[in-house]
Amino acid sequence: MNSALPAPSEIVEIGVPMACGVRAAFGASGDYGFSGFVMDPEDLTRRHVIELLVDGVPTQVTRADLYHPALAEAGVGDGCYGFQFIVPAPVYASATRFEARLANVEEHLPLTEPVEPTGEAARGQVEWLGNLRFRGWVRQPASGEDASTPRILVSVDGTAVMDVPADRWSGAFADGVLQPVRGFDLELPDTFADGRLHQAVFTVAGPSLGGPQMVGGTAIAFLAFGDALRALFDGRFPEEELERHREAIRIELHEKLFPRSLPFTQYAAWRAAQPPEPTRPLPDGAAADQLALVFLGEDGLDTSLHGLDGAGVQWVAGALPSDSAKANFDPGPLGEFMAGEAQSSTAFVFLPAGARIRPGGLTRIAQALADHPRAIMLFADVDVEEADGTLWPLAFPAADYERTLEQGFAARCFVLRTPALRTALKRGANTVFRLANFLYDFYPLPVGAIVHLPGALASVPAACLRRGHASLNRATAEHLATIKQAARQAIAIGECLPAVRVARAPPRERVTLVMDAASYPALAERCLRAALPALRRVDGELIIILPPGKVNPALAPLLSPLAKVKVLQRANPRTVEIFNTVLSGAEGQSVIFLSGAMAPLNEDWLDELRCRLEGRDTGAVAPLVVDPEDNIYDAGYVLGSNLDAVRAFAGRRISDPGYGDMLRIAHEVSALSFDCVAVRPALLRDLGGMDGLRFPVFFTGIDASLRLRARGKRLVVTPNAVVRDLAPARIATAALGRSPLAAARARELRGLRWRWSNVLAEDLLYNPVLNREGAPYSALCWPPVRPMPRVAEAQPPMTWPAGL
Repeated sequence: MNSALPAPSEIVEIGVPMACGVRAAFGASGDYGFSGFVMDPEDLTRRHVIELLVDGVPTQVTRADLYHPALAEAGVGDGCYGFQFIVPAPVYASATRFEARLANVEEHLPLTEPVEPTGEAARGQVEWLGNLRFRGWVRQPASGEDASTPRILVSVDGTAVMDVPADRWSGAFADGVLQPVRGFDLELPDTFADGRLHQAVFTVAGPSLGGPQMVGGTAIAFLAFGDALRALFDGRFPEEELERHREAIRIELHEKLFPRSLPFTQYAAWRAAQPPEPTRPLPDGAAADQLALVFLGEDGLDTSLHGLDGAGVQWVAGALPSDSAKANFDPGPLGEFMAGEAQSSTAFVFLPAGARIRPGGLTRIAQALADHPRAIMLFADVDVEEADGTLWPLAFPAADYERTLEQGFAARCFVLRTPALRTALKRGANTVFRLANFLYDFYPLPVGAIVHLPGALASVPAACLRRGHASLNRATAEHLATIKQAARQAIAIGECLPAVRVARAPPRERVTLVMDAASYPALAERCLRAALPALRRVDGELIIILPPGKVNPALAPLLSPLAKVKVLQRANPRTVEIFNTVLSGAEGQSVIFLSGAMAPLNEDWLDELRCRLEGRDTGAVAPLVVDPEDNIYDAGYVLGSNLDAVRAFAGRRISDPGYGDMLRIAHEVSALSFDCVAVRPALLRDLGGMDGLRFPVFFTGIDASLRLRARGKRLVVTPNAVVRDLAPARIATAALGRSPLAAARARELRGLRWRWSNVLAEDLLYNPVLNREGAPYSALCWPPVRPMPRVAEAQPPMTWPAGL
């Protein structure tokens, strides 16, 4: 049971006890309605399914998860254990007996005096369709003054903005049955398409309601962006020209194919349509600061210096001899440059020779340094320039320690303040990769020490970007030696950037493998055979969850060689229940959870997950998860698409390098599913365990991930451990359509938006120039943005009372 819930003895005795252990209430409610609640005092995360019987015949079924004020006021869980049925008038008039019972259980609910719940099914529902559009429905009163067309009042951030009629008939699944309802479909004013998070509240009023009633039971967070595509073409092709009609058709087709996004192949057009950099004067004294440009190598130096314009920013440039990868340099000439021509420079910009700074780039750097006085290092996105002049955007996260070690992604376009550069040179730095990672030698880094400038600052030749494996390998080894972390490195394969693999020394601690063999008993033997060899090598503990009854005899030969085995028998276990049970009893200092349908594919998968946990401030580590056809199923989540969480790289082949080679190197993500994950149980116990009350099924792992990140912990996905999910569509498929699981997911999503709306509005590990909907890392956002500098920092959750 979730540690945040009250103990059973503390729960107010409300409702009537039943033989199966639950407490319930049931009775008539309103015109043609019946309502009540069902809750289990021993497990407040459980939601029961209720059947309505009319003259002994089951006619409707629903889930008891509506908000119930009496339970909320009594402090029972989150108060969402209510249910309601609406019976068609002809059936109600002809029936003689109405009963309710727990689904698949013969015991009937006691007849009591119910209190009508006020959840979404009681009054209506609202759905955010993306951008500024909303759709919803309300119930139409059968008679009286309220029988006229209902009107919906819309307020945004506490200010009334619209009053629209619910003037269309629709059908909605409410209380388990399709009912006729009054629907509405609206679009908010364009003023709210400003890229900021807003809260919309929808209310309906009527004489019989006694005051305005909220539709859907909660405010809805939304994020919208202006769409300048049609305006762009309207300005180019006046209305009287015939050509405008042809372009309008293309726009319609394009918006259907790429909603609010633009393909990477249109990057040149995207850059041309990017809004201009706002002109604002630099703070007093900042304009007098001098930037020093350091170009490594001589090949292409004329290209780098041609057309370089500081637009009022003072600068001086120098070139250092370098290797063919333009990564190594001799600290001696750099020190002479610092003491000579650049002695007045307050910051140094490092680029390979042949790179071209975009117009206004130096002003962006000077402005960012002035706006972030605590910044020690700035790094920026770059354009990859192919030999034929074609440009491709390479957009980075705000910070990623693991990716810095294995890819050195920030090393080709970055800025160091002069004191930091002197310190790095004294420590022996002689490659750009070491300059880019040396700040991580200091722990903890002050907040704001590293600033990211999203949007390409310079174009860098592709041939240069793809080289430097040996220099990166040496720089990573030097950093790990400095922080006294035992590890070995090996050069890996990168497509657009160099890559190394870091293998930290295995920790000398107990490890517990938790395997759920109860959810998919037919797959248990296959998954165990794949997982246990790695566990035997480390003499670890196995906790296996099996279905009730006799243990499958095929499993005995696999379990008997293990010195430490615990068997927990559960019927249809849930992830949250397993986690919270294991957290309280696992002997290992690290726990690896393996869902019941997952089979590891490589022998060292367990060591890889354990060793990654040794990384500084690592909170959880997950492998790449593939489906039976070797397509990526789970590589972590990207946040923010319609204020939701979307799987990154889902559907790509396992051989795909991923955007920016992310599927070739270990990297940080904003959230993990926890289907297969390595964690430290003490850390999760400190968080209060998994929140099965608000997120029992769909967002359990995501909420836990965000709580870990709020504590400053990193979440890592490593491609060096690969697990095959033999039943990957178990939840995703079931959640589609109008099934009860779809409604449950929508309810959990609302809770996620309430708690983490600030994080969902800005995923610091996802670049704002990339598409915000559809498959992440697959397109450019539209309209083009001019994002502000970003600082990676812990983002705390929002809190709200249970029941609200």
